[in-house]
Amino acid sequence: MPEDWFNLAMAQAKSGDIEGAHASWQRTFDLSYAHPGAPETSTFFQKKLLFAQALRDAGACDPRGLDLLERQLLPFFTNYHVTDASFWGLRGVPALEEVLATTLDYYRALGKTPDEWRALLDRVAAKIDDDGKAYCEEMKRRWPSDSH
Repeated sequence: MPEDWFNLAMAQAKSGDIEGAHASWQRTFDLSYAHPGAPETSTFFQKKLLFAQALRDAGACDPRGLDLLERQLLPFFTNYHVTDASFWGLRGVPALEEVLATTLDYYRALGKTPDEWRALLDRVAAKIDDDGKAYCEEMKRRWPSDSH
């Protein structure tokens, strides 16, 4: 049941019905908690990233999509201080690299500055393992120097 609403949200985002997509996403969210054992093709955490990426791909980055990344996915890494992709993959959480790359796209689309981006990375790096810290340093160099 939540899967059907997720598929609808994704189709709406791809077709440009952004408000409809957000409404369907909210229904997905509500039903995922109401029916935790419902069959799904991806975890709810993966769906958060996929939906944020669908909004980005539709040119519809907004604070609601950024919230999925910053407030709902990044805390897995900062609260547990682990960034190993296989560790999180076994738990159905997208990799830090995917989350940060999508977050960078949102920062750019929402008109945030490179300084704001670096400040986010500093906050994240202060709470994660050495591999994650190194990746945050790499991500700092991606903006504004790359041509994204």
